[in-house]
Parts: sequence; structure tokens; C-alpha cells
Amino acid sequence: MSFVHLSVRSCFSLLEGTTPPEQLCRLALARGHSTFVLADRNGLYGLPVHVLACEHFGIQPAIGSLLDGATNGQPVEALVLPTSRAGYAALCRAITARHAFGPAFDLARHLLAEPSQAELRVVTPHPALLRRLREGLSRRELYVELRRRRDPGLEELARELGLETVATAPVVCGEAADHEAHKVLRAIASKRTLGRLDPGALASSEAWLQPAAAVAAHFWDEVGARALRNSAALAEACRFGGAEWGYGVLTFPRWEGARPAVEELRESTLAGLRRRYGVASGAGLPLRVRQRLERELDLVVRKGFADYFLIVRDLVEGFPRTCGRGSAAASLIAYALSITHVDPVRHDLFFERFLNEGRVHPPDIDVDFPWDERDEVLARVFQRWGPRAAMVANHVCFRPRAALREVARSHGLPDAEISAVTSRLPYFHAGASGRGSVGGTLGSSPLTRGIRLDPPWDRVVALAETITGLPRHLSVHPGGVVITPGPITDHCPTQTAPKGVPILQWEKDGTEEAGLVKIDLLGNRSLAVIRDALAAAREHGHDPPRYEELDVSEDPRCEEMLARGETMGCFYVESPAMRQLQSRSQRGDFEHLVIHSSIIRPAANAFIREYLRRLHGGPWEPLHPRLERILQGTLGLTAYQEDLARLAIELAGFSAHEGDGLRKVLSRKSDLRLADVRARFAAGARERGLSEGLIDSVWSMMESFAGYSFCKSHSASYALVSFKCCYLRDRFPAEFLAGVISNGGGFYSTLGYLGEARRLGLRVLPACVNESGWAWRGEGRALRAGLMQVRGLRKQAAEALVAAREEGGAFLSFDDLVRRVEDLQRDELAQLARAGALEALDESNLARLQWRIALLARRAGAGALFAEVQPHCPAAPAVSDLAPAARLEQELLAYGLPLRAHPLALWEPELGELDVVPAREVERHVGREVRVCGWLVTAKLVRTKSKEAMEFVTLEDRSGLIDVTVFPRVYQRHAQVLHAPRPVVVTGRVEEEFGVVSVVARRIRSWWGACLVPEPSFLDADRSEEDLLEA
Repeated sequence: MSFVHLSVRSCFSLLEGTTPPEQLCRLALARGHSTFVLADRNGLYGLPVHVLACEHFGIQPAIGSLLDGATNGQPVEALVLPTSRAGYAALCRAITARHAFGPAFDLARHLLAEPSQAELRVVTPHPALLRRLREGLSRRELYVELRRRRDPGLEELARELGLETVATAPVVCGEAADHEAHKVLRAIASKRTLGRLDPGALASSEAWLQPAAAVAAHFWDEVGARALRNSAALAEACRFGGAEWGYGVLTFPRWEGARPAVEELRESTLAGLRRRYGVASGAGLPLRVRQRLERELDLVVRKGFADYFLIVRDLVEGFPRTCGRGSAAASLIAYALSITHVDPVRHDLFFERFLNEGRVHPPDIDVDFPWDERDEVLARVFQRWGPRAAMVANHVCFRPRAALREVARSHGLPDAEISAVTSRLPYFHAGASGRGSVGGTLGSSPLTRGIRLDPPWDRVVALAETITGLPRHLSVHPGGVVITPGPITDHCPTQTAPKGVPILQWEKDGTEEAGLVKIDLLGNRSLAVIRDALAAAREHGHDPPRYEELDVSEDPRCEEMLARGETMGCFYVESPAMRQLQSRSQRGDFEHLVIHSSIIRPAANAFIREYLRRLHGGPWEPLHPRLERILQGTLGLTAYQEDLARLAIELAGFSAHEGDGLRKVLSRKSDLRLADVRARFAAGARERGLSEGLIDSVWSMMESFAGYSFCKSHSASYALVSFKCCYLRDRFPAEFLAGVISNGGGFYSTLGYLGEARRLGLRVLPACVNESGWAWRGEGRALRAGLMQVRGLRKQAAEALVAAREEGGAFLSFDDLVRRVEDLQRDELAQLARAGALEALDESNLARLQWRIALLARRAGAGALFAEVQPHCPAAPAVSDLAPAARLEQELLAYGLPLRAHPLALWEPELGELDVVPAREVERHVGREVRVCGWLVTAKLVRTKSKEAMEFVTLEDRSGLIDVTVFPRVYQRHAQVLHAPRPVVVTGRVEEEFGVVSVVARRIRSWWGACLVPEPSFLDADRSEEDLLEA
């Protein structure tokens, strides 16, 4: 008896398979299978994961895909298995075509037209498809599929067509018990409840990874025995070729220029360094720069990477405001080509983190562009490289919230009931998966306290845990682009994303494993802030340096700001954690900022305290004398990713390539190779005389640190941007904060930035129909709201207003505005009035303005524009203007936040009765319990080492910011109160550490004296990916 599973679907058969490739390999090994074919539906999504898992478990990898489509108008499907590199490329093209045409894809027509059809093996049970394919495929290429429930008609058809049969036992689950999860996934895919699910959409309950003997029992006769043998023979013919198929082999695009790439790279690099260092010839460059350049060029040329650098150089040309980051910033070549902007020689950046002699995977070059210019960059890529380019995918997986919601819907529970549960499940647990990830959170989170979960919720929670972490669909990676020498579909299938760009079926790690070279072209809102602030400063008569000339990393005023932690709005250094670290360190120079931006990470408080203790003169000894030289600059502590590689090289004899591999495995945490790397490190360290205790200590330090660290060159690149932001905040605060608010993506809410503006002495002005554009605008000591801030005002209407003003001059009156701006609707005009945007006209009394708008609306009719209505109307009655508090309430309705005063101004008289300590006086109460009151402007939920939830929050009152620490016990009691959209009163003890104070909360309550509760959206900061990482 000989049988091999040819039709195994993993969880990468989206919303169908239930089991990850790693688990399939583990089960296959346990059940006696030495190989099986991973044949996911319409894709190779799981190929990189499968190859790694097979390598780890000693399974021979084999791949294919279950392609579905139509023949003669009827749905069909077939296993398509490649036998060579050409066959693999043909399979990639077939999958790409299937996604282009959808379910109507004519599978037979495509396969018959495929030039490399002889390198494919096709297995199907559909008679119509078999007959049509037999017209062009030989008996060596086409097989009749026999499944466990034998169909005599298929055996007869095989004899008629002269084809061999092959035994299959389609698999969608690793275990029999997983079938219930399969049913739920199919219900989610079809948007139906389990009770209304079409039985034809389900796999058999026997579709789990059974031992070969169990399958063979269904093929007991001579025909069956031959079909079993054919399964093994087919699997052997379709063994995955790896490097022979071009998989895992570096695949670089080719630069197309007038001269050879190597010559162009050398000349361009020398020219760039002459410009960077201000010398007339290469001989004028410092000796160590020339030596570093020759070393890099030699390695780059030998590795065949010259084309890669030139392509990235061409991409950034014409975009002066960029930030090359990541490990590429350690390259002098990248610095010379203006891909990066940090001098790697001056800052001692570790080139081997980017590229080393033994590296087999491609290096990454990451470049940030202003967020609103990135699409232009991508358009350039696809215009120039067309079918040779695609973006990298993200595999979007079920998170606990989504899993719970979708499973509950499949059970027919009403949306209102579902939302009552899922809306209280904290996003903090989004990274969790598997058993306990949902139920544990529901049982332990204070946000879900009091929720009663009657049946069928117990079953819903159990199934939600089963599917949490499984891939659901693809999305587009924020900026990863791959360019190949020939058609990209020879290397990986692609599909078209909703935004219209082609995307690979692999995410970034899989792309790298496959040998494809990724270039990250990412959007960065702070680069747009810098661009806009510089432009505004020039518009206002100043002469600031251009972006590329703005090197202020040694500016004393910037260093002082950073040392005080006065960095709100400044990229990478504005989070409360980072501001506190800067204040506690009392260091604002570039080198310390690079360290600090790398060591800020989750659960790092003890590490940071030890760093600060040493920084302020505390004694310390390195774990081992060999580490003193490596970690001297960071006081004996690991701060950068490079430190991991250097430790492995120094203590365990790793090569540079092996050290970088260790860093990657550690950073991925769940990597199957972790145990092997740990054993290799320990063995090498023992050979060099390290004790077991020291080996464990060093490994623990490395393992706890790796997942959240950055390479030094990355932190240095971002530190340059931080300094630029600090310079603009210091010299042009109004223009800078206008850019921060307009571009969004900051760590704080707009309310928080307006409070900071007032603390900097700026006046905050309302929008004005005669002064405002779409964006916020800063000039001198004033910050004016943009029309974008007015709720309910369409951008089209705002642009029409600005165009009318530019064409015909300032609006002279209310009637003039209504007559000239035909796009304005009555609700929009009412919002402009509430916002104070009409105060520059002939009528500034808000009550009378609202009377006139109501009269116009009555004339125009409900919902109509004012275009055809004579705007002139009788004088409004004598009505007193609104009181200040009522005005503030109107601002809340118009802007979603109070603009000309802090929201606590609404309750100023009552604040005195609360006996609260204002933010500016908290530092006078160190060691004492105080009561503070403010609005929540940002919060960071974290886990302690014991996995308990706690939160760091920042409140703002009229005098400043108050940092509050909410430890687990208090968080459990008060989390729901903390995030209520109203003032928060915190009672707690004031503590000081290294000169920085915070309040440790003992009690938290909402202040119910609020006379108006604003909508909560203005309290939520739009936090960027990098800001989330830095906290």
C-alpha cells in the first residue's frame, strides 16, 4: 500500500481550511506521512510558511493549487501540480488568471493555451473538464481523480479517455474535531447562518488529515490499488524544487541605463560623497570614508546588488523630502545616493546589519515619503515597470473582536446583542490568538464586566478562539514593492487589490523567504508636516533652510527642548513615554536620542530605570568582559538589533550572517527555528568558556529585547526627522502645529495640540470664510482653524468657497457669501455660523445669523441649495447674542471640540469646589495624594510581566498635561470610567523619578457635572504605526 495526500488545504485556503501549515506538518509526521501536497484553493499564500515547516519537521515539501472555475457554464475544480520551474511559473500564471476572471474563469481554456502545459499535472473528477482537457493534454499530464466515495462512472471514463486514475482524500482540517470550525468559516464566507448554509459548500466530515491506511481502506480493489500508487508517483514527480525552481534565490530587477550598472553605481556614489562632504575629488574624502566605500562597493558588486541601488536611487529622484531608514541607513552607498540621510561613518552604523558576506536573503531598503505623495511614487513604479512590479500583501487574520462578531453572526445572533459584547472587548488583545484569547479576555477585562453570556455564547466564544489568528483575506502592505527582471507572475501569483494595484499573495516575510527583493515606499505624515511648515514659513517672509539642507542635529535650542521633553507634535519623540524618558535623562543630543528612541518598548520600565541609573552615574559592570566594547555606548545594555548579532558573534562565534539570522528568528518569536538557534548559541558560548548561568542570562536578555527593538541606523534616521520637527516647533510654532493638525496621524487628539498651542503662547482662532483654506494655517503667534475642521462641511463646498474668494475677493456680507458660493447647503451654512466662520461679515451676532439662515432655508425648501434663492431678507429681530458658555457649546457642535477655550472652561466655577490641583502645580505635591481633573488626550494600554492589563494616560487641564499611571488593580475597577467622554477626576499619589512627576491613580471617576457631553471622536488620537511602536 502506498498513498500520499495530494489535496491538502491549509488555513491559507481562505475561509475554508482550518489548520496552519506548521500544524499540518506536525500531524503528518505523527501519522506516518513523509510528504503531502499543499494545494490551497486558488493560491500559493502559504507556500513560504509550508516550506519552512517542512524543513523543520523533516517533511518533503510538494505544492500545487486547487483551482476552481467553469466549464460549459458549470462550476469545476482541478488540482494543478507543477513538476519543474517552468511548471511553477505556469501555475503562478494560472492562479493570477483565476483571480482576474473570477468564478467564470475558463480553466480548461487557460490550461490548454499554457505554453508550459507539459510541466503541469492536472487532476480532476469533473467529466466535462476531463473531456475538454483531453483534447490537448496527454495521459502523462491529465489524471482522473478518485475520492473515497468511489464513482464507477469516473473509472469507466478513465478507460474511455485512456487516462490513469489517482486516489485523493481532500483535506481541509488537521483533526476531525476541526470540522465545526470549517462550517463556521464557510458560513462567514457565504454571509449566511449555519442553519441556512448550503451543504454543497461544505467539505466532508472525513476531510481531515487521516493516516494512509485509513484512506487506503477505501481503495481495496485493483483499480484502487493502482490509484493509490499513482498518488505516490505523482507526489514524487511534483516534489518542490526550491532553488532549482528559482524559489529562495535572490531575484533582482535590472537597472536600464546608458552604461553598465556597476560603472554607474561607482561614479554616482563618488559624486554623491563629494557633494555630501564638500570636497572637489574623491581623494579629498576622509581615509576611513574611502575605505568604507571600497568595502561596501566590493560586496555590493560581488553580490549583484548594483542594479538594486540604482533603481531605488531613480525612485527617490524628484522627491526631495524623503527619509531612507531601516538597516539601509547603515550603508555609505545609500547615503551617497541620497536614499538615506544619516552619515553612517560619523555615527558608527553597522553595515553588516544591512548586508554581509553570507547573507542569502535580499537586503531591505525602506524609504519614507510625505504621506500624500506616496501614491505618486507608486504610480511611477507601475508606469515604469508594469507587469514586472507588484506590491507585497498583508495577510489579514481574525482578531478576537472580529472572530467573535463573525461567529456570533453565523449563529444568527442579532447585531445589537453582538455589538453589546464586541464593543467592550479591548483592542489591546488584538494580537492574541488561540485558546483563551477571547474567553479569557471576556472574563478578565474590566471593560466586559457585567456582560452576561447565555447559550449559545459559550459555543460562540469557543469557536471564536478556534478561528482567531487564521488568515481571513489579503490587504495591501503599507509600501512594500517588488520588481523582478521578467514578469512578476513567473515568481508568485498576483491579484488586484481594491485600490487597483497588483499584489503578491505573500506577506513581507514570505516574500523575503522566496528571494524576492522588496523596496518599502512608505507614507510618513511628519514629512508632510515639515514640508508644509517650511512652505508656510517662506510664504510668511522667512527664509528657512530647504529640507535636504536642514541638518539641525547639533542645534543647541533643539537639544534643550529634547532634554526637557517639550516635544509634543515632534515625530518619534512625542509620546508620553518618550517625553518622560527625555526629561528623566536630561539629555537632548543626537546620540542619546538615537538610544532612547530604540529602548522605548513594551514592558521595559525596569530596563529603562536601570539605564537611567547608569546614565546618571550609577556603577555597573558588563555581564561579560567581552561585552564591554560592544555595549560601551549604551552603558552595557542592549539597545539596538545590531547588538544581538554582535553578542552572538563575540560570545558564540557566529558569523555576521549567522548573527543576523539569529536576530530575525528572535524578532519573530514563534519562528520554528528558535530552538535550533538557541542550541547553536549555547554550544558556541560553551566552547568559549561561558557558564550555563551566564548563557541563560545573555539569552534571556536577547530574547526579551529582540521583538521590539530597532537597528541603530533606523533610529538614527528617524532622529534626524525628530530634530527637524523640533527646529520648526521652536522657530515657527504656529506654522508647525498647523501642519501637525492638518496632516493628522499625531499621537494626540486635536484638542491636545490646541492646548499645547496655547501653552506656547499662540492664539487659537476660529475658521473664517475670508481667511481660512481647507487646512489649518499658522502665522506669527496665531493658529487659525481650517475649513476641514468644520463638521459636516463637504470638501467640495469648501473648495468652492475658497475659489469664489480668490476670484472675486473677500466676502463683504452674509448675502454676498450666499450669492457667490452656490454649493453651500443650509446645514453647511449653519455649521459655518456655529463655527464663528461668518464673524468677519456684516453680522457677527450668532443668534441673528441663525435666524437669517432659518429664513433662507424656509424659502429654499427642505434640503435645497440656496443657489436660486434671493439671499436678501428683512433685518433680523433684535436678539441678544449668545452667552460665552452657549457660544462654547456651539463650537462643540461645529468643530467637535471647543476651539477658543479649553473644555473645562464650561465648568470653571464648579472646579474650585472639587479642590483639584492644576497640572502646573502637581510637581509641588510629590509624595502626597492629590486630586486632578482633565480631559483624556491620549492613552496607552499595556501588559505587565504577569500579563495583567494596565494603562498610561495623559490628561489635560487648562494649565498643562498630567501623566497618570493606572496599575492593574485600579484599571480593573475604573477602566470604563476612564474612557467616558467627559472630564475625568483622578485621585492619586504624586511620584517623582529622575526629576519627572506623574500621578499614580488610586481612584478614578467621571465628573457628572458636565452640562454638555461632546461626541467622543475628538478625544481619540490618530496614532501612526511608528508612534504606536515607540510607546
